[in-house]
Amino acid sequence: MNRHEVRFHTDGKLKILHKRKFIRTVPAGSTFRVWLGSGDRAGQDQPAWIVQVGAYSRHSSVEQCKKTLTRFTDEKPRVKYVRKRNLYFVHFGPYQSLSEASAIKDLLKLNGLNDVFITSANGKTRKKRMLYLITSEYDKYALHNDSITLKSDYPITIEGTRYRGSLQVRINGDRFNIINMVDIEEYLRGVVPAEMGGTLYPQIEALKAQAVAARTYVYYNMNQFKSLGFDICASQSCQVYKGMNVEQDRTDRAVAATKGEILTYKGEPINALFTAFCGGETEDVENVFEGGPVPYLKSVKCGGADGDWISQNLTAAVTLPLLQTPYVNKPSLAVVRMFEDTLLRKADLAHLNEVAPVAFCSEFLGTLLTKLGVLLPKKELNSNSLKDIADYLSEALLDSDDTIDLLSAGLLQQPCPDIPARMVDVVAIGEKIREVLNQENPPKLRFKVVDKDFLDLKPAPDFLFYSAGDQLIPASIARIRFGDRIRFLERPDGMVAIEILTRESQGPLSDSFVSSYRWFRFLPVSQLNSQVKRYVKVGNLTDISVAKITATGRVAALKVTGTAGSGVIRGLKIRWTLGGKENKFRLFKRVDNDGNLLGVYLTGSAWGHGVGMCQVGAFGMATKGHTYTDILKHYYTGVEIDKIRD
Repeated sequence: MNRHEVRFHTDGKLKILHKRKFIRTVPAGSTFRVWLGSGDRAGQDQPAWIVQVGAYSRHSSVEQCKKTLTRFTDEKPRVKYVRKRNLYFVHFGPYQSLSEASAIKDLLKLNGLNDVFITSANGKTRKKRMLYLITSEYDKYALHNDSITLKSDYPITIEGTRYRGSLQVRINGDRFNIINMVDIEEYLRGVVPAEMGGTLYPQIEALKAQAVAARTYVYYNMNQFKSLGFDICASQSCQVYKGMNVEQDRTDRAVAATKGEILTYKGEPINALFTAFCGGETEDVENVFEGGPVPYLKSVKCGGADGDWISQNLTAAVTLPLLQTPYVNKPSLAVVRMFEDTLLRKADLAHLNEVAPVAFCSEFLGTLLTKLGVLLPKKELNSNSLKDIADYLSEALLDSDDTIDLLSAGLLQQPCPDIPARMVDVVAIGEKIREVLNQENPPKLRFKVVDKDFLDLKPAPDFLFYSAGDQLIPASIARIRFGDRIRFLERPDGMVAIEILTRESQGPLSDSFVSSYRWFRFLPVSQLNSQVKRYVKVGNLTDISVAKITATGRVAALKVTGTAGSGVIRGLKIRWTLGGKENKFRLFKRVDNDGNLLGVYLTGSAWGHGVGMCQVGAFGMATKGHTYTDILKHYYTGVEIDKIRD
C-alpha cells in the first residue's frame, strides 16, 4: 500500500515504535491518521518500478550479464555505475506498471537469475520527510523521518480493512509504504479467499490447492521487494491479499489443512503461477513470459473444461412478459411477491403490460389495503386512471385530497398523471405502499453458487430470469450448471424465483468463473498508437496482425507496422498493448473504404496469463472428486508436495 496519508483505527491499546524503541501509545478505541509531512508535492508522483538484475565490480561481468540476458529477452537492460560503491548495477525499467516489473522479474528468475528483486525508482527525495501522528482531536505529533511500527494485541484497521500482526509505515520518497508483518499462515487466510473465494468456488479440495500454490508462491518470491522492506506485494502483480475482511471459514479450513505444504521441483520451491480461467488448456510458460521452457510449467488440458460440468434444465411454472414501470425499481420482483401472496392470479400475469380493467384496480388495491389493516374509503374506486387511483389511495392512507402527500410520505415513487394505468403500474404502486407501511425492504434475491444439492431441486421454481444488469429477462426454460452463479428467492417448500447471472452481468465480480467465459474489446487506432509506442517505435500505426499462434490458440507474437517501420510484440506485452484479459483471443481489423486502419476488435475465451494452475479448472476437478494433490500435480508437471522445515 503506497500512500502519503492514511487513517487507522484500533480497538485495543496500540504502541508506536521505531526500531524497537517506544515512541508513543494510542488509547484503545482511537481513530487517528499518519501523515507524511514537509513538501507541497508529497504523494503527487506515481511510483515507478525497477527490476534489479545484479551488481558487478567489473565491466567484463556486466557485458557477460547483458549477453546472458539477450538469450531470453529482446528488452535492453540499463547499466548504472555508482562511484561511491564502485559497482555497476544492471537493471530493467523504470516501469509505470508493477505488473510489468513483476513479469520481468518472473522471466529472469525462471531463467536462472536468482538474486533479482524489485525496487522503487522514487526512493529518493531532496526534501527531508517526517511522519506525523494526527489524532481525532487534530493534535499533531512528530514521529520519525524513517519508519515506525504499530503494534497491538488487537487487529489494526486501515481505511476499513482489518489486519492481523503488526504494521510498519516506511517512507519511500514522497510517499510511504504500509507493510503488514504477519505470520505466513495468517497471511494466507487473507489471500486464498481474495484469489479464489469459498463462496464462488465452494469445493474444499480446490481451495486447498489454491492455499498450497499461494504458500509456494511466497516462498519462491521471498525478498522480492527487499530494498523496500517487504517480501511481496498485495495486488494482482504478486497475489491479492485483503487482510481479515475477506476471511471465510471454508478457506480458513483449506489453509489449516495444508499448513506448511509447498510445491517443490528438485527440492526447491517452484514459481507456482496460477491463472483465473485458461479457456480449456494452459500454456507453456515460454510462450507467455518468453525465455526458456520450465519443466513444471507445461501446457496441460484444463481439468474443468466446458462439457464436464453437471447441469440441469429448469422449466418455470409461470413465464412473465418483460416489464417496465416508473413506480418500482424491479417490477418483476414486485409481481413475484404479489403472486406468491395470492394478490395476483396466474391468469393476470400474461396481461400485465395491458391497460388495467377497472374491476382489477378496485379488487387488487382493496384486497391489499385490507391485508395491510387500512380502512377503505367510503367512495369506491370506479376508474383506472392513475390520477384517480392516487386520489383513492391518498384518501385511504393519509385522509388527504392532495396526492403530493403520497410522494412526500414516500408511498409513491413517481407522480400519477391522468392516463389509464397498466396492470403492472397498479401492482408496482401496491408493492411500494406495502414496503413503506410494513417497513419492508424491496424484494431481493440472495446470491448462490450452484452445488450438487441445488441441482436436485424439486419442485421447479415458479419464475426464471436471466440477469441483464438492473433488468430481469423472463425465461420459460433455463440450463444451470454446477458452479454457475445465480440469485434466488425461496419459500419453505421450494423456490419462488431463480435469476441466472449471465456473463455480461458479472462485470463487478472479481473472479471469472463461467466455464464458457468470453470477453470482447474494441481499440481505436489512436489508443493502439499510444500503447504500441510503449514497446516498439514504428511511427504512426498503419497495420497490426497476428504473427504467431501457439498450439493452445494463444497469440505469441503481434506484428505492428507504422510510418517509420515495423516490429514485433511478444508474450505478456501483447496483453498490455491490447488491454485484453488473456492472450487467447482472435483479432479482427476495422478499416475505412481506403483500407486505412480504424482499430481492432478482440474476442477472447480466457482470463489471466494462462500459465500454471487454472482456478476454474481446479474447481472443476474438485467437483469430479479429485483431491488437491491430484489438482496440483495435474497443473504443475513433475512436482512434489513437501513440508516447510521450521
